[in-house]
Amino acid sequence: MNARRLLSGLLVALACALGWGQGCSWLTDPSDPNPLCSISTPGGPDPCPRGLQCRDGRCSTPCNTSMPEICHDNIDNDCDDKVDEVDAMGRDTCGDRLDNDCDGPIDEGSDLDNDGFSWCGNTISSGGQSGIDCDDTVVSVHPGAREICDGRDNDCNGQIDEVSLNAPLCEPGSVCFNQRCIVPSCVNEGPGQKCLPNERCDAATGMCVSKKCADVTCAANEYCDEATKTCVKKQPLENGSPCSDGVDCASGSCIDAAALRFASKGRVCGKACCNDTQCDDDERCFASGTGARSCLPISLLPKMAERECTTEGACQTNERCALSNDKVLAPPTYTPREKVITSTCKSDMPGLSKTGERCFFFTECASRACVPGVIGNLCSNACGEINDCKDLATVAIRSGNTNGAYCRFVDVTLQADAAVDYAPICVVPRPGIPAQIGNGEYGEECTKASDCKEAGCVGATNTTKGHCTPACCDDSQCSKREDGQQIRCRPHAFGARYEMRCDI
Repeated sequence: MNARRLLSGLLVALACALGWGQGCSWLTDPSDPNPLCSISTPGGPDPCPRGLQCRDGRCSTPCNTSMPEICHDNIDNDCDDKVDEVDAMGRDTCGDRLDNDCDGPIDEGSDLDNDGFSWCGNTISSGGQSGIDCDDTVVSVHPGAREICDGRDNDCNGQIDEVSLNAPLCEPGSVCFNQRCIVPSCVNEGPGQKCLPNERCDAATGMCVSKKCADVTCAANEYCDEATKTCVKKQPLENGSPCSDGVDCASGSCIDAAALRFASKGRVCGKACCNDTQCDDDERCFASGTGARSCLPISLLPKMAERECTTEGACQTNERCALSNDKVLAPPTYTPREKVITSTCKSDMPGLSKTGERCFFFTECASRACVPGVIGNLCSNACGEINDCKDLATVAIRSGNTNGAYCRFVDVTLQADAAVDYAPICVVPRPGIPAQIGNGEYGEECTKASDCKEAGCVGATNTTKGHCTPACCDDSQCSKREDGQQIRCRPHAFGARYEMRCDI
């Protein structure tokens, strides 16, 4: 039977060779499970048995890009126009019983990070440990590795940053929180906040201390050293660090973590800023979209595409300070958000309306801010304080609004983003609505925003009065009290938003 099939194939091949057939195809040995084959002209009939396809001179399985390449069979198995090529990463695919990396052994795996463990899990380290390397690209991740506070499953046991009595995640006195080691606070919410029976919570340091210091009273910027029972000056904390009071911070300001959309609760050190020039070299002026601004280390920041600004003076000559989707807030440091709207330096688009000119939609304004005015809607501009609103105030006063314009933190949500964000924009008191702002000067008592000149009443409750405060973006715009204490620019909660206001 095989001889007959072979003879038939040879006769077909001879006919094709002599030009007696059109679109001829032929097999050299039809008894072979993967016989040699040929299609003499494009589009000719495929001579292979059903289920196979004539490819690369052999009857093979039909082309499938998801198939792995099989070494040493002279066939393009994965249909990438390459024959018997090595896997792109030099790895052997586990469990497919094929020599993917073409080195002889099958399913042996590989060790890309050279930590002694294979991602196939069938190698044993020099220490006798075995198991699957759950991340073969990081040397600190493999079975038996020490778990550290980095947001990874270092020991490949299915848990991340878990606590172990034999191998603590952090140095003594610190705990793992948000993928980094921090000093726990017994004042604010957070890990390790409960003290032991023989300890007390030191409000100055936010830490649990031995009751040996219970009879020692230290200044606000000091803590009691348990070894000597003496007061020691506290080390100032950098911006973004957990804090309990302004004296903990190098900036002198301890603010709500929620103001910066930190995922953690409590308070953190911050420093008010108008733009990057007021921050250290390794920091940036960050606006979170809540209305708050602070200098923060670049290492803590999410993606920031543009330069933050409150006036066009922070931008280049061919740029405008305009509202835009600037950054992506992502876990674990920040509350998850796709985009955040704030004022950034954007390339100037000629033809758009400038501050004080008429507008119907925000897209008509170079600043992307259109606010109601005395004579209709007017293009506005970003601001850090009331002095940044002089241009809009001039237009408003000429139109009969004696209150002019002032800096207010308002909802600046753009149509393309359903989430609500807040930014400081120059606004004009709307006509026909009585008592939007009052005459209250800086520091005067108030019960509501409309009592104050800049609509900023801080500290008012149902039972107590507050005081009027001006808008600001840095400490230099705030004066000192009569007792010499520096009044700082920091975020204050006004309902769902925060506003940068001068206050203690």
